[in-house]
Amino acid sequence: MLGYFVGRFSLSTGVNFNRDFLNLTERVLSRIRRAAEATDAVPEDVLSAVDEKHNVRVVRRAILSELDALQCQPHRCEKEEAALKRVLYAKAAVADVVLDLHCDCEAVMHMYTHDRLWPKMADLASEIGAHCSLLAPYSGGDPFDEACSC
Repeated sequence: MLGYFVGRFSLSTGVNFNRDFLNLTERVLSRIRRAAEATDAVPEDVLSAVDEKHNVRVVRRAILSELDALQCQPHRCEKEEAALKRVLYAKAAVADVVLDLHCDCEAVMHMYTHDRLWPKMADLASEIGAHCSLLAPYSGGDPFDEACSC
């Protein structure tokens, strides 16, 4: 807009659409633990000691359930940005790969990733022509990419 990239900012509120994503880790872990401890545990909701694909499905279902539970709270009036973030998070939760892509009119190509994902991400960095790769366990601000990883 007017010669500037504003893609991750709401034009009406200025909210940074890439920050302040919910950290659902504890809620998801708690949901999975409760399912495992339930006397009437449903096998598709309990982690397996040997089936990695099954475990991915369990975690994805737990994430989606937590997102649905947040949406349904009657005392909570969800703002537009929060609703859009929840929809984006739900779509990412069922994806095998999530790339959080941005553009800039001045920066060289670069890549952020969690330090636990390196060096597996080195090939991607090379393929996209990243001039540098920034590794960190947590960058702060609860960005989308960290909500979706590790």
